[in-house]
Amino acid sequence: MEKRIRLLLTVSLLMFSGLAMAQTVSGVVTDEDQVPLPGVNVIIAGKNTGTATDFDGRYEVNGANADDVLTFSYIGFETKKEPVQGRQEINVSLKIASEALDEVVIVGASVKKGDLTGAVVNVDEEVLEERPVTSINEALQGRASGVFIQNDPSPGGNASIRIRGNNSLQYGGNPIFVIDGIVMDGDFNLTNLNDVASINVLKDASATALYGSRGANGVVVVTTKKGKSGEGQISYKTWMGVQEFTNEDITLNANDIFDLRIDALVNSHVADDYFAANPNASRDQFINEELLGDNSNWFADYEKESYAQGKNYNWLEEVSRSAIQQNHALSFSGGGEKNSYYLSFGYIDQDGLIKGSSNKRYTGRINAEQQIKPWLKVGTNTSYTKSVYDEVDGSVFEDARGANPLLPIERYRDTLFLAWGNNWDINAENPINSLKIEKDRIRTKLASSNYAEAKPIEGLTIRTTFAVDNVKQEYYEYVPRDIQQAKRDSYLGRAIHNLDYSNYYQWDNSITYETDFGKHDLTALFSTSLSKDEFHYTNVLARDFPTDDFSYYDLGGAFDKPNFSLGSDKSAATLQSYLGRLNYNYDNRYFLTLTGRYDGSSRFYDGHKWGFFPSVAASWNITNEQFMESQHVFDLMKLRVGYGSVGNQNIPNYAFYSLYNPVYSNEQVSFVSSGLRGTPNLTWEKQDQFNLGIDLSLLNNRLSITAEYFDIVNSNLLMRRTLSTITGYSAAIENIGEMTNRGVELTINGVIIDNDNFHWDVSANFSKDKNKITKLYQDVDAIYNFGGFTGTDIQRTGNFFLEESLNSIYMWEFDRIIQPEDMDYVNGLELPGKTLQPGDILPKDQQEEGEEGYGVIDEDDRVIVGKQDPKFYGGFSTRFSWKNLSLNSVFTYSYGAKKISGYYEGLMSGTGFGPAHTDMLNRWTPTHMDTSIPRATYDNAQRFGAGDTSWGLQDASYLRLSTITLSYDLPGEFASKIGMSSLRLYVSGNNVLTWTDYKGYDPENGDWYPTARMLVTGLDVTF
Repeated sequence: MEKRIRLLLTVSLLMFSGLAMAQTVSGVVTDEDQVPLPGVNVIIAGKNTGTATDFDGRYEVNGANADDVLTFSYIGFETKKEPVQGRQEINVSLKIASEALDEVVIVGASVKKGDLTGAVVNVDEEVLEERPVTSINEALQGRASGVFIQNDPSPGGNASIRIRGNNSLQYGGNPIFVIDGIVMDGDFNLTNLNDVASINVLKDASATALYGSRGANGVVVVTTKKGKSGEGQISYKTWMGVQEFTNEDITLNANDIFDLRIDALVNSHVADDYFAANPNASRDQFINEELLGDNSNWFADYEKESYAQGKNYNWLEEVSRSAIQQNHALSFSGGGEKNSYYLSFGYIDQDGLIKGSSNKRYTGRINAEQQIKPWLKVGTNTSYTKSVYDEVDGSVFEDARGANPLLPIERYRDTLFLAWGNNWDINAENPINSLKIEKDRIRTKLASSNYAEAKPIEGLTIRTTFAVDNVKQEYYEYVPRDIQQAKRDSYLGRAIHNLDYSNYYQWDNSITYETDFGKHDLTALFSTSLSKDEFHYTNVLARDFPTDDFSYYDLGGAFDKPNFSLGSDKSAATLQSYLGRLNYNYDNRYFLTLTGRYDGSSRFYDGHKWGFFPSVAASWNITNEQFMESQHVFDLMKLRVGYGSVGNQNIPNYAFYSLYNPVYSNEQVSFVSSGLRGTPNLTWEKQDQFNLGIDLSLLNNRLSITAEYFDIVNSNLLMRRTLSTITGYSAAIENIGEMTNRGVELTINGVIIDNDNFHWDVSANFSKDKNKITKLYQDVDAIYNFGGFTGTDIQRTGNFFLEESLNSIYMWEFDRIIQPEDMDYVNGLELPGKTLQPGDILPKDQQEEGEEGYGVIDEDDRVIVGKQDPKFYGGFSTRFSWKNLSLNSVFTYSYGAKKISGYYEGLMSGTGFGPAHTDMLNRWTPTHMDTSIPRATYDNAQRFGAGDTSWGLQDASYLRLSTITLSYDLPGEFASKIGMSSLRLYVSGNNVLTWTDYKGYDPENGDWYPTARMLVTGLDVTF
């Protein structure tokens, strides 16, 4: 009986316990922005019981016990597990899957950023949005170590970009851009920056080996935005800015020019001749009688009048303006459990600082992905861009800034050309008239990457992608009959039509297999790629039209048939590639990447088409070692080392052939050489690169440091070599020489303060690289760049010297400004047709006394006086946030580069018969000899000019406050009350301040077009 009672009690207790533990659990599932997620699978782990969230993200699960675990899973988000532990309400916030965040689409496959064991820099969406700019390169400037960018300030201009300095003599200096898997050599800046989710810059051979021959100069991988599962989202971003010149007042005004000319004539043969005839005359008499007298031609009447009235005329101001720039971006995104979409439209309207110049850009994009089957998904990333450029003739800016400030604008507004004194120069066209020249450029681009990805079994991924990148450019120009350009060259209107078509096709296929066993993770990738790049153009030039009324639209109306010009051509290049890559990871401590790529290019002749480019990289995550478990300083300590090869084939098509053009004359056909001798044995330019890096993260990830060292050897350099005319050709492209490039890079990010109300973080990067030519052909130690009026003058740049930088500057070295006590030494020199006086520039005699050539200034005294490469460069930024208010600033810098400023050198001619730099106010005079500025003189031919020696060479170092932004984010609870998810207002300044010793317009962009400062106001809103 007792046993029966015990059994009954036990069964009753178990039944009661089961009833007590079984319960209903409910809650809401949202994303990180607290947006409800419908369709989330909620399953009791180990059971078949479960449910899915409704439209509002709510769920309810019955029969859950206290020791059960709920599993929340949703495509595109990380799976999350929550123990019940007796709770009846469990609310969950899911994070976007790290696989989706870290996915980088390469050629033919998608890989994780973590699998890129080489030197990679990531710039995310938050950083890209810190500056109100319109191009990828502008957004990257100063934000990535090893990346040197020089912006183009003209409307719609393309910035130049170098990754880890120069690695080729002449061909292939720019990196490639890969946008959603499409390889682009150009036009990448047409991409709408608001569509970009992240940018990865691949720098070393292990990372760039994925691209073989195309990655020799680095790779910029751009990933555009995708839709997120859940409720749809509408985003609108807009900003408007006003641009102004930053540095236009560098020339003398009318009064100072007048005085400069007098001083220059006093220090010339004009004064010598006068005083020889009038030995007792004074300086004032010479000025009043010879220079300003009624019969004098040294000053025109209009100049005397302007000077007497104190007038100053700014012709540059007459053709320039404050320029408005605006940007609008509208996007729609969303998705469900099996699909996602991102649709966007963009519009940019940018006026140039020169009247009549502008750029309008229209963009559209659709990124969509659909899960067709559990094992199959398809997708597309397609964009369309149309840019419309209204350009102005280059002479407008040149002639306006070179115009005489004593020349009245209203009086001579309609004159054909301008004057200094009584010299009316037919080549100095009136810039106001030159604004009539029409130059219109229309560029349209369709880029589409379409893929299918299958996962037939666990760990195996098969992907195929077909991409096209089609670009069409139309250029139209019309020069009317009534301006100086037409009258000087004797035509009645001139029209130009240029049509260019570029069609690029790319087909990639890949197989990826991922597996793990124990502590071992293995990923193997094999892919093939086939691409074809076609280009063809048609050019038409017609002259003499009955009227200007039809502009460039009436080519058939041109009646100067002998000068009617037609041109067209077509070329194509193909590239076939095979890639194998193996990633091995042991226990998240030891990583190994092996890559081999086999490329075949149509730009080389049979027997030289194929090149094999292998690489290996390894890394050690020290923080995951057992001996690091007890420390709490380092969150990450990772050592990386890599070595590999890549190739370069960026030479003109058909360089292995000697090309001839058929010419018809006198009823006969003859073939004329293009001047380029074919080189059948041309082969790949090769780059071998060693990289050593370390990644550190400390203090709960509040401080992170990345440091890199690289050593690059470039061999078989592709170069256009000048040939003797007796060969029948002018040049040939050959594999010549070798060069090295070594450098270091450092990136530091730190969070200084981070609490509930206040946040302060800083970021900085530093880069230093140095190239050196180590071998030319045969025993040659220098290759000179000849040019000038005769074609026989050695140029200052473009020369190649053994053991020197690729970008060396070669000229006479500046010695001193001659003082009276130097004249005995100067008179003893043998000078090349010069008669020097105190206050003139003296070149340095490179030979010591007693050496051959001492006392003679000639070609043997030319030396390398500087390099155009910066010694180091980079950027830094800081951000302060207090509650919803933020202040962010971005600085860029470059140090040690030298730059030739032809504009500054021209301004220092010191004659007064042309524009002059304000430095001439500090010029040498007999009573002011303690100066580095040479004297003014009309006899410039008798002395060395500012550009003849290194005296005029500019220090292009600078520190620039590129952007400063003050922003306010409306609190979420207030935004939701007015139907918004978020609202951000900001005001920003671009190119706010620049600290530099550069004497021209801008140390970064040079002097060809003015750099602008811009004040911006903006709005970002999300629904």
